[in-house]
Amino acid sequence: MAFVTTTGYHVVMKRVGIADLKAHLSGHLRAVKRGEPLLVMDRGTPVARLLPAADPSGGLVTRPPTRDLKAVRQLLKRLPPLELPVDSLAILLEDRTR
Repeated sequence: MAFVTTTGYHVVMKRVGIADLKAHLSGHLRAVKRGEPLLVMDRGTPVARLLPAADPSGGLVTRPPTRDLKAVRQLLKRLPPLELPVDSLAILLEDRTR
């Protein structure tokens, strides 16, 4: 497990220097487009990671509201307030002792 943790990241991802990236940008971008991540190195130090762009919609589905804002506000007014026994000082002190 230690071997995977320390070396797995760099073994999977292709490394490329800045000069090579500039000289062969189109080819590297084609590889990234195919789904191959690319790690950009500057004198042996990672400086950037190129990943394929996500789906333009981002997987986000926008749905129209089922109720108007006025109806939601009226619904919220009818709900009773929550009576929760919360001692904020006790929570802060408990968090400080951790």
